[in-house]
Amino acid sequence: MSEPGPPTAEEQLAFLRSLQRLLDEGSFVASYKFALLHAIADLCLVKGDDSGAALELSTSEIAEQFVRLYWPQVIPYPAGDHPRILSQNTGRQAAVVRELADRHHRCRGSLADLANNRSDWDDLRRTVERTVRKMPLWKLQTVGSERLDFLYENLDAGALVRLEPGVASASGPSTRWSPT
Repeated sequence: MSEPGPPTAEEQLAFLRSLQRLLDEGSFVASYKFALLHAIADLCLVKGDDSGAALELSTSEIAEQFVRLYWPQVIPYPAGDHPRILSQNTGRQAAVVRELADRHHRCRGSLADLANNRSDWDDLRRTVERTVRKMPLWKLQTVGSERLDFLYENLDAGALVRLEPGVASASGPSTRWSPT
């Protein structure tokens, strides 16, 4: 069996149509789905290549990206007599936001301090990882009652997400970030 190549223009357009459909028609009660898409895109840029091959991401890596994405979202803003953080959910505050707000307060806003406290960082990462596995990971690709499964196949809530061939390179080689 031959290795997949970079996505063709047609495959890239099909990918973008599926993504647009997901954003237009998908249900977004909390911001987790947006954060999941953002985290996957960031990890594709850092870990992916232009070969068109599938890419495995651990739910631990995705959870760490969630922490980095949500960290600035939990900075309290002035709201009358009591500073508040932005509401990330239509009902009760999102679990990830609650966890991060607590750590943000304890670390006086320093993500570096949190990351340097290995036990607290690992505890937070595991907590966020459980939430990612439970909520947005298996719901992200659902539009109404239809499963799109164009990013990854939803097999179970395991520790690995295998992005479909072409997903990590769907943006094309000209837009790749390289640390060199």
